[in-house]
Amino acid sequence: MMKTDTIADPRVRELLAEATAWRLLGLLFERPRDGWRKDVETLSRVVSDPELQAAAAAAQDEASEGLYLALLGPGAPVSAREVT
Repeated sequence: MMKTDTIADPRVRELLAEATAWRLLGLLFERPRDGWRKDVETLSRVVSDPELQAAAAAAQDEASEGLYLALLGPGAPVSAREVT
């Protein structure tokens, strides 16, 4: 179990914030699925980067499985290696 003083450590808090931002960024490149929008919304509320927040907001409005497949799916313009 993690001690509360560990979470209060500024470096730990910084690393947790960075991990949250990376997780949100990763979600924005995943196929929208059940719960995807809620996950994006939840994480976007706690990241501090305004550009990442804007990207999350745009994804909430525009993202769909069809658009994902058109851009990143099999035979789409972005190769599988670039997607991975």
